[in-house]
Amino acid sequence: MKNCVALVALIAASLSPSLAFAATASSSMTVSTTVVQSCKIVSVTNLTFGQYFPTTTNATQPLDSTNSVQVSCVAGSTGVSIALDQGQNATSSSTCDSPQRRMASTSGDFLSYQIFSNSTRTLPYGCSAGVNTKDFAANAFTSTDAVTVTQYGRIPAGQDPKKASYTDTVGVTVTF
Repeated sequence: MKNCVALVALIAASLSPSLAFAATASSSMTVSTTVVQSCKIVSVTNLTFGQYFPTTTNATQPLDSTNSVQVSCVAGSTGVSIALDQGQNATSSSTCDSPQRRMASTSGDFLSYQIFSNSTRTLPYGCSAGVNTKDFAANAFTSTDAVTVTQYGRIPAGQDPKKASYTDTVGVTVTF
């Protein structure tokens, strides 16, 4: 009997006009962001020359080497450049426009070297924006994939250094 009453109540409730139905209202929202120009240095390889022979080979021939810098920027980035500072052992007459870089030994002796932006080693690489930096074309960055830039190093021939290991540290800056 209890089951029968429950069943009648259920049927009556389903036929009742006072039964509440869910109502809806809708709208929309805007989702947005701004992608700003940004860049990062992905990697820098060392500029390693190997051995310099001042009495034989390098008495008349320079010693050349290369290294690379990888830069990643947001697609569409403009005004991007890579600069190399003068190094920690530059001469007192060194400037960003005309860097006079030197490697130093632990005993304070020096060996001059140069870094160029072209393979023929005629364009010195420096830190004066728009003068001797690597400036990218407006369409250089079509994705965030890294772009590799090669630097061309040279130790000029005819130097008379003492026997030692020579090093320098050059700062790399990307401006965007």
